[in-house]
Amino acid sequence: MDPRDFDAIYATAAHLRVPLYIHPGIPNPAVVNAHDTGFSPKADALFARNAIGWHYETGIQALRMVMAGLFDRHPKLQIILGHWGEVVFFYLDRRIEVGECYVADYELIALAKGLNVSTAWLLGETNSRNK
Repeated sequence: MDPRDFDAIYATAAHLRVPLYIHPGIPNPAVVNAHDTGFSPKADALFARNAIGWHYETGIQALRMVMAGLFDRHPKLQIILGHWGEVVFFYLDRRIEVGECYVADYELIALAKGLNVSTAWLLGETNSRNK
């Protein structure tokens, strides 16, 4: 999701101030075969998808978007992540550095929804370098 091929979509969303919701999907078979198999067929499917796999895959995509400078190119862009921020929150205490970009410098806001569901917004315009 971080290649510049998608910049026109991100620029339009930023211009319209419309957040983009990134939701997990069925993983690529190569990914599943690499690390999500070896159990029963049902366990393999759950491990690759909603039990844990797709949350990490989606979180990795969100981090790649930050590290690739997407929010620097489109400072008004807003991305919404479901499922407790797709595990990104659990790693914010680690400073992942790429050049001068620290992932933890980008403000992540958790919006509670009920007792067990939350959503994360990646707000490009609130990162420390844009203040």
